[in-house]
Amino acid sequence: QSDNLAGGLGPFLGIAIGMLGGCMWRLEIVSDPVARFGHLFPTAWAMDGYLALVFGRVGAAAVLPAIARGCATAKYIDHDGRDSVVNVGQINTQDWIRAADELTQSLLLSGAIQGVAGKPKILMIGRIKNNTTQHIATDSLMKKIRVALNKGGRALTTTAVGLDGPEDESSKAVRELRADDEFNQATIPGKGNLVSPDYSLSGKIIQNNARARRGLLPTIRQSEFAFQLSLTDLKTGLAVWEEEKLIVKQGSRAAVSW
Repeated sequence: QSDNLAGGLGPFLGIAIGMLGGCMWRLEIVSDPVARFGHLFPTAWAMDGYLALVFGRVGAAAVLPAIARGCATAKYIDHDGRDSVVNVGQINTQDWIRAADELTQSLLLSGAIQGVAGKPKILMIGRIKNNTTQHIATDSLMKKIRVALNKGGRALTTTAVGLDGPEDESSKAVRELRADDEFNQATIPGKGNLVSPDYSLSGKIIQNNARARRGLLPTIRQSEFAFQLSLTDLKTGLAVWEEEKLIVKQGSRAAVSW
């Protein structure tokens, strides 16, 4: 409200923003929450670009967009393009897409699932164990694989059977109407119509983290995510296909987008 007030607060705010933005120490040495908070200020983005340029990790063409992003507005991007945010310690959308695509290709090329007389096999989704440090929705992986198998005519997924109960309880609910006189019983499915699955698809997601300090360079963080899947023939109990897709991400900060 006055020149004196602005003169008094200006230096204090400038120093505070500079400290939070990494102008006085590298944000790699502080905790992730503090580093994320620091990136609310343009100084942090400017220091990221400056350090990357000084230590020769990137050229000026990559630094300028990073500095500009501190004041950028929201925009739509290609989910698997260079502008996508990459979190070193987390699974991003592009990771689900890559893992699902490569695992699906391996499954299809293996010939483990083959329809008989043009009739697709029936697939049941088993349990996907999450051995990572984060809460993740494994359906992001399984849904993509299910859709690919369905479109390829190899397999249909049953939603009436699951280890933790049916994925869709509608099949069971409609059969409970057999004792309800309000419904035309001729329209209710009779017994023996549900189809038992031929295969189950189960797996595990494993995470391993590592850090390395290289002289004066910022600490490098690395996360490895292993997507493991097994296809079991429910008639024999044998795993007829198994595959692993490994995704390794590395960076000096928890999240980067260039």
